[in-house]
Amino acid sequence: MKVVLVTGASRGIGRGIALALSAVGFRVAVHYNGNRDAALETAAGCRRALAHVAPATGVAGAVSAESGAGGPAEDGSEDIFQADISKSGDRERLVAEVAERYGRLDGRLHPRLFPGCGADLSV
Repeated sequence: MKVVLVTGASRGIGRGIALALSAVGFRVAVHYNGNRDAALETAAGCRRALAHVAPATGVAGAVSAESGAGGPAEDGSEDIFQADISKSGDRERLVAEVAERYGRLDGRLHPRLFPGCGADLSV
């Protein structure tokens, strides 16, 4: 399963994109800056959307297998990542954390582009 990082995914356009990507079978890493509760809501919505894709694609097994030793957290907290992406050090840490958590990072989508952040959705 492909893993995509969506920045600003806790609300607005970023949230909509994260949910849409999950609905077609992507594992979404939900980025947020300050609103953890909104990020948790988005992550939970992504898990529900991905679950609807599972019967046709077998994605559900992949989600469980990739979620770590204890299995997926019911609240989606393993899928949220905090960073201030206006800071280059935070951007670098964010990408590294996502890649480490899932063992891969296939694409990044930045609905609100920040200087130096760029967009890379080559999935």
